[in-house]
This record gives sequence, C-alpha cells and structure tokens, in this order.
Amino acid sequence: MRSYHPDWPVTASISYVAVVDRRSQLAPAGGQPARRHRLDEPWQGWFCDDRPRMRQCAHRLRAARPGDLPVSDLPPGS
Repeated sequence: MRSYHPDWPVTASISYVAVVDRRSQLAPAGGQPARRHRLDEPWQGWFCDDRPRMRQCAHRLRAARPGDLPVSDLPPGS
C-alpha cells in the first residue's frame, strides 16, 4: 500500500518479477523505455525503499540458482 502523490489516497501496489536470460533483448512498450538498472547504483526514483526491496528479491532469486554471479558482481547493463 502506498500513495503515488502526497495529495492522493493510499492505493494497492502490485509488483512482479520476471526471470529471463540477461542476454535477452529488452522491448520497450509505448511511452515506456526499456532499460536494465544496476541494483548497486543510487536510486533515482520516488520511493527510496524500493531499491533495497529489489536487492533482497534479487539475492533470494540468485541464491536459488547456484553458480550465478552475486548481484553486486554483475557487469553493467545486466
């Protein structure tokens, strides 16, 4: 639950994750550019708590796939 604007009421927020090969091409949607973001860079969004949550999720997913690089060791653009 969060408000997307200080003057707006709190609303439900749904998040999801998709696991794909990091070599896959990203396809933008209309008006929504596609870009990979490093999780160890400063967060440039409205919700500063989102980056730690994404890192936790990435670490859980990475732990389920032994032999993969840790999130912090991924090359730029991964």
